[in-house]
Amino acid sequence: MDIKLLSVEQAAERLGIRPGTLRHWLCERRIKYVKLGRRTLLDPRELEKLIEKSTIFEAKALPYLSQVIEKREKRKRAEIKVEV
Repeated sequence: MDIKLLSVEQAAERLGIRPGTLRHWLCERRIKYVKLGRRTLLDPRELEKLIEKSTIFEAKALPYLSQVIEKREKRKRAEIKVEV
């Protein structure tokens, strides 16, 4: 098992976010991490899990979006009926 743990700065760069944001997520326990003395280190596999968990696939997003659009259209129709 040869895994290179990443510092908060390295992990944040890999995710494309600021280190402060990642530290906030760590405080909220959104991601598992390792403490070695004062150092906080992250396993790259945990970053992959986070990315996978946060990824929205088109198949999942479309039904939700169609529901939102349908609700908006119903509200608009209701508003038109009230104005007339």
